[in-house]
Amino acid sequence: MDSVDYLNIPPRNKLISHLFKYYKSKTYNVILGFSVATVTLMLIKSFNHFFTIKDLIIGICFFIIGLFTTKKVDRVKADQPSI
Repeated sequence: MDSVDYLNIPPRNKLISHLFKYYKSKTYNVILGFSVATVTLMLIKSFNHFFTIKDLIIGICFFIIGLFTTKKVDRVKADQPSI
């Protein structure tokens, strides 16, 4: 990590805290907009590439593994007593 990046973190945190404090709805809308735009661009770029059946099977396998992992983590968290 460069020293320039390290020095930039506190002002960025203060800016984000300020935006959430005074412009909560607009800040959430901007974050949602960035998220939707990113997913949209990823989908567009993925459809522009050629995938083999092997790539598709590997992708589906990792999707299923991720799905079961998150369900398992959620189940473990639900079983733990809240403090």
